[in-house]
Amino acid sequence: MEYFQYLSIFHLLEFLAATFGTYYLYKVRPRNRFTRYLVYFLWFTLAVEIIGIYAQYAYYSNYEKLSFLKGTVFERNYWLYNLKSILEYLVFIFFFRSFLHHKFSRKIIVYLSSFFLVSAIIYLIFSGEYFMSQSAYTSIVGNMVLMISIGMYFFELLNSPNIIYFKTLLPVYIAIGELIFQLVLTPLRIYSRYFNMSLSPEFVALWKPTLIIVNVYLYSIFILGFIICSRKKQSESIIEL
Repeated sequence: MEYFQYLSIFHLLEFLAATFGTYYLYKVRPRNRFTRYLVYFLWFTLAVEIIGIYAQYAYYSNYEKLSFLKGTVFERNYWLYNLKSILEYLVFIFFFRSFLHHKFSRKIIVYLSSFFLVSAIIYLIFSGEYFMSQSAYTSIVGNMVLMISIGMYFFELLNSPNIIYFKTLLPVYIAIGELIFQLVLTPLRIYSRYFNMSLSPEFVALWKPTLIIVNVYLYSIFILGFIICSRKKQSESIIEL
């Protein structure tokens, strides 16, 4: 099926990004533990994506396969991606926080991320969105905290001697990838409840090509960053905490 061909592309990109990330860890051996957590999360993302296929597999087989899921809260895989989405924002938020040197900035990120985690969980519990759609609250608030983290990182970078290493700093590539990815995909995540071919074919028609483009962009930037930064161990050792 065409849809599963798209998934294969995603999985290949995720696998390549995780593989090159692992190569980066082996080559550079960064002291920053959050860099390692980021690469581990890429492998985790690949695992979640593979597990999450079950919902599409059942749907496109008209529930001839995995028929026991039909009519249950697990008919769709939103429950899995809502949990993954919270973890995803926290991983990237703390990744950028780990490169901040000002204590005030680091404290702000801790407070904001703590608020995000607690409020996102409470929202999922009481909103009824957990099994029905991707949480709009998680996407909006998580994206805001992530953008603040990235903004603080770039502000410090622009005011530090490390700016001369701009092209060989891994956080720069991660930030560029995440900025575009989140800004484009967040609006679609908010309206994910309308992902239904029979009820909203226009939304589905928009969702698929957009999802392909932003994922190809994101993981291509990640892969490029891992490759380039793997060759510049000395500059990485200067900036990491």
